[in-house]
Amino acid sequence: MTRDVALSDLENYRDADGMPVIPRSGIENPFWVINEFNNNDQRDRYNLMISANAQLTKNLTLIARTGLDTYHDTRFYKIPKNSSTNPLGSLSYTDFSLRENNSDFLLKWDPEIGTNWTISGSVGGSLLNVKTNNNTISGSDLKTGELDNISNASIITASTIKTQREIQSLYSFVQVGFKNFAFLDLTARNDWSSVLPEQNRSFFYPSATFSLVISDMFQAPSFLDVLKVRGSWAQAGSDGTQLYQDRLYVNVEALPTPGGAILASFPSNLPNRDLKSELTTSTELGLDANLFNNRLNFQFTYYDAITTNQIMISPVSNTTGSRTRSFNAGKVQNNGWEFTVSGTPVSINNFSWDLQINLSSNTSKVLELDDEVTDLVIGELSGSSNRVTIKAIPGEPLGTIHGRGFLKDESGNKVLDDKGLPIATSEDVILGSAQPDFLGSILNSFRYKGLMLSALIESSQGGDIYSESKFRMDQAGNSRDVEGDRDFLLLEGVNEQGGINTQQTTQEKYMLSLSSQNIAEPFIEDASYISLREVSLGYDFPSKWMGKIVTSARLIFFGRNLGYLQRSLTHVAPEAAMFSTRTTDIGIEYMPLPLTRNLGFRLNIEF
Repeated sequence: MTRDVALSDLENYRDADGMPVIPRSGIENPFWVINEFNNNDQRDRYNLMISANAQLTKNLTLIARTGLDTYHDTRFYKIPKNSSTNPLGSLSYTDFSLRENNSDFLLKWDPEIGTNWTISGSVGGSLLNVKTNNNTISGSDLKTGELDNISNASIITASTIKTQREIQSLYSFVQVGFKNFAFLDLTARNDWSSVLPEQNRSFFYPSATFSLVISDMFQAPSFLDVLKVRGSWAQAGSDGTQLYQDRLYVNVEALPTPGGAILASFPSNLPNRDLKSELTTSTELGLDANLFNNRLNFQFTYYDAITTNQIMISPVSNTTGSRTRSFNAGKVQNNGWEFTVSGTPVSINNFSWDLQINLSSNTSKVLELDDEVTDLVIGELSGSSNRVTIKAIPGEPLGTIHGRGFLKDESGNKVLDDKGLPIATSEDVILGSAQPDFLGSILNSFRYKGLMLSALIESSQGGDIYSESKFRMDQAGNSRDVEGDRDFLLLEGVNEQGGINTQQTTQEKYMLSLSSQNIAEPFIEDASYISLREVSLGYDFPSKWMGKIVTSARLIFFGRNLGYLQRSLTHVAPEAAMFSTRTTDIGIEYMPLPLTRNLGFRLNIEF
């Protein structure tokens, strides 16, 4: 909405002829949208779970379960006739259903073999079957704006999409313990997935975990409650998430040609009949310590994981009849650490203060890619005059941000043209990395008798993000970054001869220069923030107030997403940028909705 239009002038959104009052061509009247657009969604959902236990012998137990989760969505969407963005109008009905059957069994063995040694084991299996059915009927060029019925459309199309997926699994688990301080856990699992080609549907992955409770091996000092070291080696397999990547099928077009011929097309993603399962191999080491009657607790974990055969998608030549292809990529490494310290610094009479601090850091790096691919676009900005991509490049962090930057000399100074305006690089360059340096949180909880107060602070430090909101606001002259004298702008830099720039320009010419050359560098921002995520105040009503029916009652007032103690991304909430309206790619923000601040209360009563 342009700034010269007052919302109060648009409340009467119809003129004398019943037509919508449009503030400007291509922009909808918000009151017309609220009152005349129609977007309904009704869901009916059912869950069923049946389980049975059988004690076969003293040390042998069989557990069997089966469950059904099914839901049915009915959706209706209408853009009324004479709307600014769709003058002819359109509507659609969607009938979507999902049915998920999940069954498993587990045979548990727990023998008695002596006082020093313990052993237990189990074998089991599971079957997961998921079916979806999506029927959509759409209409365009509405005959009248008042009738919400498909018969009101001049052009009607229909489509049906059905999918089915099944995973069969067998697994086993064995734990061996010695004197209750040394433990070894071994697992093995094999999956058969319908998503993969028939010859590669089976994939096996084992794991081994060792833990040693040092504090139970000897007479520990009185201040030491628990001291444990642990380590693990594990593999985890995955079939990817996209269905039908391994087979060729055709899409039948909804409308025939004027001559009545039926049209069909190949899928946009070229199938790969040699796809294999993804495999992640990880190693983990950790230390746990509880001190002073659990008043002070530490947990530290270091991990290193390498994923091979990642299922990725890359562009292909249009001569193939498709736009992309699925393939197994090379190696991606994730390593990092997690540290947690918690405890009760103060506990006096009826007052206590509990504190928990979490810190973590993860580095994700591309080690190898497919032999035919030197870099892979894993995210891309659309709907903008800037071209920004998120790439995976061997030797670089996963999620580097690429786009046109400022041309600079050897000393890092911007090179400006004879009009005092920036010059773009001749090709895309790395503008930043979407990966944060570390994440953290602090939870404080206070209690005095029945009164409780808690506050959660969360933080993400480091990492970059491209901000389309900043680009649009700078371009329109609405952001704080373009305040001041817009008719006088002297950019810092050097001219093409190497001298200090003295050529003045204007803010408008500067923004036009950036846009025409697709320079994205000024819109790369630091994604760091510290937020006051949640505060709650509660009260436990005294038991003497309870009667025979009500055994306890608790009242809690809470607020979530209350504000920021620090943030660099000024135009939008950094967390909301992860849920942009056009993309879910890390490192790209495309005008997301504001983060919702929630205020409320809960009343818990037990009978």
